[in-house]
Amino acid sequence: LADGQSINFEDCSMIVLGGGIYMGQLNKKIVDFLKKYKKELQGKGIVLYIHGLISETNYKSIVCKAVGRFFDCSKLHTVYLGGELDTRQLGFLNRVMLKEIAKENNLDPLHPKRGGLSETGNVN
Repeated sequence: LADGQSINFEDCSMIVLGGGIYMGQLNKKIVDFLKKYKKELQGKGIVLYIHGLISETNYKSIVCKAVGRFFDCSKLHTVYLGGELDTRQLGFLNRVMLKEIAKENNLDPLHPKRGGLSETGNVN
């Protein structure tokens, strides 16, 4: 949404937002949106589509940590989409570092939807 754009939630029964988890943090724009409109969103279905490289097992706790102070986490429906990072344009040291992170986090290179290294050496 553009800054200053007004939103009418009256005719909405469900709100769908999507964004990523980076470095263990939910996207700030999602957090700010939910915080800003917490009163207007009460009683609405909220669906969050989340993506991130190594967040499959803990994305719900990351979401709740980010918005739980002002939003009831049990009312959020979250869907994890996996993640992918194309390392082709990264330098050698960054590629090596990301491969090591993937290895340390037991990411599976043969199942990119669950995260891992692709056959080209990219972290998925």
